[in-house]
Amino acid sequence: MTGAAVRAPGRTGVRIGPIGLAWRPRVFWYTAASLGLVLVLVVLGVAIGSTWIAPGIVLRSLVGLETGPDGFIITTLRLPRVLTGALVGLTLGIAGALTQTFTRNPWAPRTSSA
Repeated sequence: MTGAAVRAPGRTGVRIGPIGLAWRPRVFWYTAASLGLVLVLVVLGVAIGSTWIAPGIVLRSLVGLETGPDGFIITTLRLPRVLTGALVGLTLGIAGALTQTFTRNPWAPRTSSA
């Protein structure tokens, strides 16, 4: 059953081959909203600079429809900076999540003064 929805007690999910993902609806919507917010922030991060470039032009440049000076500024100067910042933030978040998982501490790893 490829791509069919699988219903588990209290959870909804999707099964694709041997991989099954169980999502709580609230977690799914928070994840979707977070990804949408990241997309908006990346577009604004590229648009804001010494000269303002409209978000519509940024989106057109990202899909390859803008080739003028704005396209050069976006793809060569601003986009690498914004993507580097986003990737650094992503890796720091993953490192923090792994640290909390390995130490079995839901808050943060810290030394105890016992």
